[in-house]
Amino acid sequence: MKRLELDLITPPLVETSFSLQFSRLESLHTGFRGLLWSEYRQDFPIVKRHHELSHEIEKFGIIQRDTPQLRFNTDVPNPRLYFISHKSDKVIQLQQDRFIFNWLKKGNSEYPRFPKLKEEYLEHYTNFTKFLKRESLGEPEIDQVELTYVNHIDADGLSAQEVFVGIVEKHTKIESLELESFALNLKHIISHNGEHIGRIYTTISTAQKESSCDTYYYLKFVARANPLGSSLSDVLLTMDLLSSTINHSFKAMIRDDLLEKWSR
Repeated sequence: MKRLELDLITPPLVETSFSLQFSRLESLHTGFRGLLWSEYRQDFPIVKRHHELSHEIEKFGIIQRDTPQLRFNTDVPNPRLYFISHKSDKVIQLQQDRFIFNWLKKGNSEYPRFPKLKEEYLEHYTNFTKFLKRESLGEPEIDQVELTYVNHIDADGLSAQEVFVGIVEKHTKIESLELESFALNLKHIISHNGEHIGRIYTTISTAQKESSCDTYYYLKFVARANPLGSSLSDVLLTMDLLSSTINHSFKAMIRDDLLEKWSR
């Protein structure tokens, strides 16, 4: 079977993130977000605060850069809220211009698969939009769709060349030198029907587990794109496209024997 056709039953995924970004809802202040928590509190009883993520838009062509200006911010901070599940394996993140849902691997838990997580995200997002409508807070105008996949690939004595295809070389022909660690950042443009719609950002590096100090390969994909249309169905199609792009990118850069191992 061709590598792109392999169905990975046990991928080395440790985290996935579904994110929709929209025009800032200024009325969605901290008080309303606290009220929104009551909608999710039964399944997400833990709340934490974090700094806001910046508003990211993938642009193409000539980009005009603004001249830096000194500004004094007198607004009351609006933190990003985390609603965390009982097992801490699922998280809803909310700020005035983003609604995010994360799955995190805990222990030996299995990856629930993309269709199931997408369905769960849609359920949470639909409840969010119903809340906005009920409280007259506006309707999200989605301007960016984003998916993030994080993988931890156990090194188990494998060199980078034994894990990745055509990406990492030994960088030296000196026999006394051996590649110990590396970090690599890649950026590719995503096209659809002949048009540039987004980018996929790939990060590869070596890391160590805190519990055992064992080495593993950290492989992260962030795929971000402009929605294919204004309707929710168009947004979901964009999400499917990004998921397919990440999966194909993953399979294209990993050696066949590892892919076959994860497909069993």
